[in-house]
This record gives sequence, structure tokens and C-alpha cells, in this order.
Amino acid sequence: MHTITQNPTNTTSYNLFKFVILLVCSFVFIITTIYFINPTAIFPVESHSYTINEIIQNDDNENTEAYITNQNGYLKLIIHSSMNYNMVRISFGEANNTTVTLEKTSEHETICLTQYATNRNPVLLFKTPGSTNDDIYITIQSTPNTVIALNSVETEYTTVSTNVYLWGIIIICSLLCELVLFIFFKKGNNTTQNTLKRDTNIELCRIICMLFVVLHHYVIHGGSFNLPVLNPNRIYSLFLIPGGKLGFDCFLAISCWFLVDQEFKSKRFIKMWLLVWFYSVTFSIITFLMGGYFTFENWFSIFLPISGNSHGFASAYLSLYLLLPFLAKMTDKLTKHQARWLMILLFFFEVITQLVGAYTHYYQKLSSELLVFILCYVIALNLKRWPLKITQNKHMMLTLFISIWLLLWLLQYSYIKHPENQLLAYLKGTMEDESSISNLLGGFSFFLFFKNIKIKHNWFINTLATGTFGILLMHDHNFFRYVFWDKVIHTPELYYSSNLIPHSILAALWIFIMGFVIDKLREFCLERNILKIKLLNQICGKCDNIIYPSINEATGNGKK
Repeated sequence: MHTITQNPTNTTSYNLFKFVILLVCSFVFIITTIYFINPTAIFPVESHSYTINEIIQNDDNENTEAYITNQNGYLKLIIHSSMNYNMVRISFGEANNTTVTLEKTSEHETICLTQYATNRNPVLLFKTPGSTNDDIYITIQSTPNTVIALNSVETEYTTVSTNVYLWGIIIICSLLCELVLFIFFKKGNNTTQNTLKRDTNIELCRIICMLFVVLHHYVIHGGSFNLPVLNPNRIYSLFLIPGGKLGFDCFLAISCWFLVDQEFKSKRFIKMWLLVWFYSVTFSIITFLMGGYFTFENWFSIFLPISGNSHGFASAYLSLYLLLPFLAKMTDKLTKHQARWLMILLFFFEVITQLVGAYTHYYQKLSSELLVFILCYVIALNLKRWPLKITQNKHMMLTLFISIWLLLWLLQYSYIKHPENQLLAYLKGTMEDESSISNLLGGFSFFLFFKNIKIKHNWFINTLATGTFGILLMHDHNFFRYVFWDKVIHTPELYYSSNLIPHSILAALWIFIMGFVIDKLREFCLERNILKIKLLNQICGKCDNIIYPSINEATGNGKK
């Protein structure tokens, strides 16, 4: 355990530093929260509507913004874009199964989107179709001898708000939020000793990996990785995909590294089980309130963190922790050669069988998420007890991690360009899973890089890192994710926008801060009170005595 001493002369400047850091965090949190809940509050939408009569009357005017023509039985509407359009809304009075195609052309690409209007669904919405100086062509096609009535075509775009009162409210709320957070952290810094035991370099690694995972889910669940065109947003999305899997395996490496020398504690298991249960149930209810559909089986499964419909990482980690005393017992007396052979066998069962299955199209049912965790546990055991010299070279580890990330990104890009290439298809199918050789190697190398660097103890980083598990369970909830990215983060609205990249970064930071705040509230309001229950502690003590009877005999349970 580290011994932390503070110079009294630096106390004032240190507290001032904490105050400024928390002020920035709370300011960003409030602004982004308002933006994601109601984007028009920060960036109000301005719109212009062209009625069909206005368009026809201006048909001969070359300076008009929009006009409509009739070409071979098709109605064609052309909009000359003078700014970034967020949306084009087309409203029919009578649709009669009309096909509407929107085509956006620019210097570098052409995007074509198609929707269908019916009398039951007479309003079509094309989100983020145009950028500055792009022409938008809308083609309206219906079956022969049918009548359609086009009411209006409406475009919307955003401009930065200059509402002084709104920004004043944001600043006041930030200061209030800052005051609460400052008091909370000051109190937590005096009472919570767990953060003093943590190495800041490893905790920083946790935070960075969580941001990688959030950005990965932004493009996967948000859908921008699967756009119909290979535009800059899709290339950026493909670049972020490897980071999530590498971050996942890095989390595994960190967890297993410390589990190798850790004893099973029933109270710790209950603490983790309650954490997973809280997020599973709470965010299922939130999803339902936001319009998500649930069957009876879904409701039943969310109450079972290990065997039910909970996050895969959480389920496998809880299972691994239950197996910890037996894994420790089995591996305690292993020699170096025995441990190496065990690692090779597990590697064959989990990784090699999948490589063979991808080639033969027949998979033996040997691999599983739990087996990946056990494999990582044995890898960590080998590296910790008998370290390799190369793993102590931080520059080599960082170079290896970056190289693997770039390789996986180029593989994704190449496959999009040449989907008919069977070799690329095989490599993509076998290298994108968390149990692949590339991701395991990259995840462990990133962890070992941070393990080999020295960072001075930092309470702020250590405290932030304690919320990473909760952040994962919140934003990647099995049900919540389907409404979160669409209705809260609004990712579909930015598929063709130049703002997707800064939006993804802001979203990742906001999700991290929001998840951290929620997790601290959960810990303060629920976890601490539940873990103080006397009966629960007695049951945990008896379970520990059963698992480790030698401890019971050593303390005598009455006799020494």
C-alpha cells in the first residue's frame, strides 16, 4: 500500500487545481447533457418550407433555391444547398405508394437514399442529406395512372445559438454541480482508502480503454460503420472498430493480472453481483419507458446477472470470480513448463479451433466467453510469475499495440473495397473477435505498456477509474443500447455530417461523465447501505470459511 503525504504549503494550490478540474468536467457534462436531450436548445433549428405552388411558380427563375421539373413521368425536385442541411422533410397529401429517391452529389461522392411514401405514412424524413455547396436531387416516382399530391418540401439546418440567458443558466448550473462534486470528492478522498492502493498508471489505462470501447459502440450500435458509401465518416468509423475489441481484451488483461494473486471474497462477489443486477434491471425499466418492447422471458432474464440477459463481460467475469479459488488451487503448484503447456492447450481450445472452423465451416463447441477469461487468467499467470524480457520493453509494447490497431483498420478498409476477396473475408472473420490472436496480443501489449510506465499517484484519475465497470454496463446494456444511440445520442442524424467526428468525441466524454456520476450515486445510496447489513456479512463470512477452511483453523474459530 502506498503511503501518501501532502505538503501543507501545497494544500491550497492542490485544492484549487481540483476545483478547476471539476469545474471543467461539470461544465462539459451540463452542456452535453442539454445537447443530447434537446439538441435545439444549444443549436436551434432554422427551417425553410417550399410549398409545391411556390416551387412551380419559380420554375423559370434561375436564382431560386429549389425548383421542380417533370422528366419522363418522374417529378424531380432540385435544391441548391447553400449551407449544411440536417434534414429534408417531404409531405404528401396523397401518396399512393410513391417511391422517393434522394441523391446528394458533391465533388468527391454521390449518396443515394430511397424511402417509400404511402397514404398511411405520407411524410418522409431524410436526415442529414446535404453539405454546403452540394446539390440535392429528389426524384418522385409513382405507378402509372395514379394521382399523387405533394404538399411541401421542408429543409432544416442548424446555427450556433447566441442566447446569453441560456449560457448564463448553464454556467450557474455548472457552478452548483461543481460545488456538489467538490464536496463529494473531498469527503471521498478522506474516507475511501481503496483508491490509495491503486496504481495510477493502470487506472489511466482503464479510463483510456473505456473511451475506446465507448467510441467502438458509437460506430457499431450507432450504425455509422455500415453506411452505403465509403465516405470520410465511414472510414473514421472503421478506424474506431478495432479499438473496442483491443480495449475489451486490455480490460481482461488488467482484471486477470490482479486476480492471479487475489483470494476469493464472498463480499466482493456480492458487491459485483449487485452492481450488475442494478444496471441490468434499472436500464431495462428505462428502456421500457422509452418505448422498448419486452416479453415475459425478457423481464425474467434481466433479474439473473450470470445466466440471464445481462452483459456478456459481466456474466463471464462473475463466473470467473466464482471459479477463482479453484483456479488458484489448481495453478498454485504449477511449474513454469506446466503453466506454459496449460496456456497452449487453452489457446488451442479457444483460438485455434475457431481458425479451423472459419476455414472448414464446421465449429466444434469448445470456445466460449468464459473460456476466453480463463485463458487470459492463465496468460496473466505466466507473464506475472515468469515474465518475458520483451514484455518489459514499454516502447516495444506500444509499437505492437499501434501496429495491430492499424493492421485491423486496414483489413476492415480493404474488405470494404474488395468484398469478393476470400482471403480478406477469412482474415476479417477470424481477427475481429475478442478471442482472436491479434486482439489478445494487442490488449495485453497495451496493458503491459502502461504497467511499465511510472505515473505519480493521482487521486482524480484513480477515482474516475472506479466507475469504468458501471459505465460499460450502462451504455452497452443489452436492451438499452437499441434506444440509447438512436433516441439519446442521435447518431443516425450525423451519418453524412461533417460534425460526426467531434460529436463522437463529445458523446464518449459525456457518456463517461454521466456513467461515473450514476455509478457514484448507486454506490453511495445503495451499495454502502446493503453491504452494511449484519446478516449479509455473517453469511459471507461463513462462505469464506467453507472455501478457505485453513483460515478458519488458523483463527481457531475459537481454538488456536
